[in-house]
Amino acid sequence: MMKKLSATRVWIALGLLLVAGSCGRAGRPKMAPVKGHVVYRGQSLAGATVVLLHEGAPRFSTGVTDEQGDFTLTTFEPGDGAVVGLNQVAVMQVAAPPKETVGGVPDPKDYFRVLRDAKQKAAPPSPFPARYSDPKTSNLTVTIVEGENAPVLTLLD
Repeated sequence: MMKKLSATRVWIALGLLLVAGSCGRAGRPKMAPVKGHVVYRGQSLAGATVVLLHEGAPRFSTGVTDEQGDFTLTTFEPGDGAVVGLNQVAVMQVAAPPKETVGGVPDPKDYFRVLRDAKQKAAPPSPFPARYSDPKTSNLTVTIVEGENAPVLTLLD
């Protein structure tokens, strides 16, 4: 024998379904697409990992430059960009992302430590100063705005 559901229970059930279906995006900060370019000594920089770190964000944004020095950032989903607002920037070259940094949501401090360790062990010598491999020492920042963003990151000696 079926019970008759009250209108209130139906609305509560529908509300719960909507919340459950949107859990993947709940709590995410405001994002904007980012397609940028990295230059060192007047040349496009290929094979560099670009990381943007927004204070208080649950994740950092990352991308790798192609042969032309262009990159597209990802934070939660491929190509979704970076968190809107001021971001600290790190640029580094690693042979391949260490398996400790793939998947999940690593703590940014651990992520940069693991990448630095991997860089020292496996990556070819960096063609640009090592200070760029940490957002605290790179002195690079980017302000991401709503809409399309196309920052040019210029690394200096």
